[in-house]
Amino acid sequence: MHQPFLSIIIVTYNAGKTLQAALDSILLQSFTDFEIVVVDGKSTDHTVNILDGVKDARLRWISEPDEGIYDAMNKAIKKSAGEWLYFLGADDLLKNNKVLQEVFEKGTYENVDFLYGDVYSELLKRNYDGPFDEEKILFSNICHQSIFYRSTVFEVVGLFNTRYPLFADWEMNIRCFENSSINIKYKNIVIANYAGEGASTLNSDLDFLRNFLFVHNIERLNRVGVQSMKKLRYYDRWWRLIRRLKLRDDKEITNFINSKGNIPEVIKNMILVQENYPEKKLQNGFFSKGTMVLNYTTERLMNNLK
Repeated sequence: MHQPFLSIIIVTYNAGKTLQAALDSILLQSFTDFEIVVVDGKSTDHTVNILDGVKDARLRWISEPDEGIYDAMNKAIKKSAGEWLYFLGADDLLKNNKVLQEVFEKGTYENVDFLYGDVYSELLKRNYDGPFDEEKILFSNICHQSIFYRSTVFEVVGLFNTRYPLFADWEMNIRCFENSSINIKYKNIVIANYAGEGASTLNSDLDFLRNFLFVHNIERLNRVGVQSMKKLRYYDRWWRLIRRLKLRDDKEITNFINSKGNIPEVIKNMILVQENYPEKKLQNGFFSKGTMVLNYTTERLMNNLK
């Protein structure tokens, strides 16, 4: 059986402080059948000097203006020669020197299109985030630092949608989970140390959250029925999703609800309840969790989750 060829993609902009360590974590791997494709967004620091100083034929790079992270990723996909593609952040590190060998050991990747594991999150101080299913992927994303895509995936579902400047990888992963022709597999292994300070971690993409993620969740909720909200875990996931929508005033909420079609009453109630609390208070974990439990109990008592 042939050893798969892997394209490791890094997109950079002014990554001079961390890039060398990320490259070293790749170049020291026991697995050697890879290329590194770096697409730099015309950095103004010493990023390009670092790239120019790497004397390894497996590294290819360009430096030119781009239209954001996912535009750069799409460029890299088109330039990649690998049977498999992997996206590493310029401030992330592969977990150890043997992790790629373990990922592509015999019996792991055959007849698989989308292979993923975990990352260690520096922000959360734990591994993130175990196996996903069609419900979980609609509430939280798989870190791209833990995913290996067979190159044909991008032929089947398309490239990253640059409409979503912060969450195009999440939208891509949902498309993959929704496509029955893509074979997805989880491997219980930590792939990388994830810095957790990227743009999507620190910012919101309300267009994605309101007009893609919320809509997909409503479609699924209407299929499975509101009785599924009786599970506190599922209700809590919805509570946290509504919180992220940042709907703060009556007119905005009315327009939002009217534009989204068949929203179950329990979700409308959740939106209206959260409007009553300052956003800063809802960001407090203890307050938000306590308020969620109280609201969940009220909905159960009123029999709105039948």
